[in-house]
Amino acid sequence: MFYFKRIIKISFIIFSLLALLFSQNKLDNNNLITVWNGFKTFHWSNDSDTNNDNKILGIMWRKKFLARFTNSWHQKSWIIGTGWDKRIRPFKNIYLDLRFAVGVSTGYKDMSNLGGNLHLVPGFVPSFGFGYNIKNKLLVGIDMIYIPTGHGGVFIYGTSISF
Repeated sequence: MFYFKRIIKISFIIFSLLALLFSQNKLDNNNLITVWNGFKTFHWSNDSDTNNDNKILGIMWRKKFLARFTNSWHQKSWIIGTGWDKRIRPFKNIYLDLRFAVGVSTGYKDMSNLGGNLHLVPGFVPSFGFGYNIKNKLLVGIDMIYIPTGHGGVFIYGTSISF
């Protein structure tokens, strides 16, 4: 009986995720530009040298993005990337955003995962958000971004406005 309940729960989760991913995107191409501002950062490991005030400010155009921020070691950094997103509207003016992005960051003086002295660090960034459709082409939202790291990861919370 225990295994049957576990199979039911797992099946329900998988079915829910598939339904969400393949549901009709009701706000397709409605918003071309999104401005994103981070307001809180939380590092999974609480090292004394981590920066929880990233001052991130980014812009997204369709699925492309560019952002400026202060990284965990208090170094000025840029990130550029692209991604996949899914925006659905389960209720009249409420929307949900699911995103998965890949990008490359600069400004990591002690790191360079791409070789050489370029100090470039690639990464992937899943995020989730929800918001309110004020009018046809004006949306405001709250997002949570997760950046996986070797120390458990970084969670960044922010606000967005799309127009």
